[in-house]
Amino acid sequence: MNKVLNKDDLSGLFELVDSSGALLETSANGTILYVNEKFCKMMGYSENEFLGKNPRMMKSGIHSEEFFKNLWETILSGQVWHDEICNKKKDGSLIWLDTYIGPIFDENRKVIRFVLVRFDVTHQHEIKQLKSDQEAQLASSSKMAALGEMAAGIAHEINSPLSVILGKATNLLKQLKSPTIDFEKFNIDLEKIQTTTLRIARVIEGLRRFSRSGDNDSLLPVSVSGIIEDAMALCSEKFRNHSIDLKINLSKDFSVQVNGRFTQLAQVLLNLLNNAYDAIETLPEKWVEISVNCEGDFAVIRVTDSGYGIPPEVEKKLMQSFFTTKIAGKGTGLGLSISKGIIANHHGKFYYNNQSKRTQFVIELPLIKDQLAKE
Repeated sequence: MNKVLNKDDLSGLFELVDSSGALLETSANGTILYVNEKFCKMMGYSENEFLGKNPRMMKSGIHSEEFFKNLWETILSGQVWHDEICNKKKDGSLIWLDTYIGPIFDENRKVIRFVLVRFDVTHQHEIKQLKSDQEAQLASSSKMAALGEMAAGIAHEINSPLSVILGKATNLLKQLKSPTIDFEKFNIDLEKIQTTTLRIARVIEGLRRFSRSGDNDSLLPVSVSGIIEDAMALCSEKFRNHSIDLKINLSKDFSVQVNGRFTQLAQVLLNLLNNAYDAIETLPEKWVEISVNCEGDFAVIRVTDSGYGIPPEVEKKLMQSFFTTKIAGKGTGLGLSISKGIIANHHGKFYYNNQSKRTQFVIELPLIKDQLAKE
């Protein structure tokens, strides 16, 4: 079979092929017309095993239908498609390939063939995956550490209302044994039991959400006020027990939503509250304020405490992994660096505001576009 490739046919794509590149050519309907020796060696097939077949023979099952839909829409529109794709070799092992697929046209600009240029990037992909896995493990460790720091407060957050329920239930039983029942007081006690039970349920639900991974969740509309309520449910009792005033600057009708992973955003906020607690625990003036505002296209969450800021030499290292000013055994030094990464993955910004008179960290998250249109 004659080789049908030439520089003019490839319209610039030929320049991407060098001695290390693997090359494959198909007809417009996807039938393989040509493979070079590099491609055969890379995939473990002979030339004859490839010719006349469809590239689907190398399909790994890793990618979604949407992935391939985008590929075909791109090349059928006359553009070059470029991405990493995972294929299956003849021996069943997987290989990651940096792939360019470009159309070749006839004199009437009709697509007549496709050319695939591929480079083995399996090793780089494995390194990237290892790094991603390590970052996920560190994030999980940081989250569990934050939860551990709040454990005593959470236990009290549940035990205190349980004591209230027990006390009210005991009073109700006594009233039932009495010849006369004060129905007004009876109803008040029942309502108190109901509201206290809902309080416990809120704490447990917040704990359940926070404890799950959430790393693979899609970015979905989440309520900013809901994130704050969850974080508050897990730490308000701890703050109250140590006489720290936890203030929320949020209007009752505030209903701003952002695209995000609820669990991860709650983790960032809880980490900031933990840090604020540790920083001001021994100060004479003890308060923390969470405020939320819409500024342009962003929801801006500020966590400010009664401390008087962070020294410049410490500020430079704040976002570095494993850097901490806390005493040994208290804090992992991961919280702020992981928080910055989480917010970056949400297309937002996370930073320390050195212009504030008090210690302040800022989270900026893009507002949902539909919401922007309504304002």
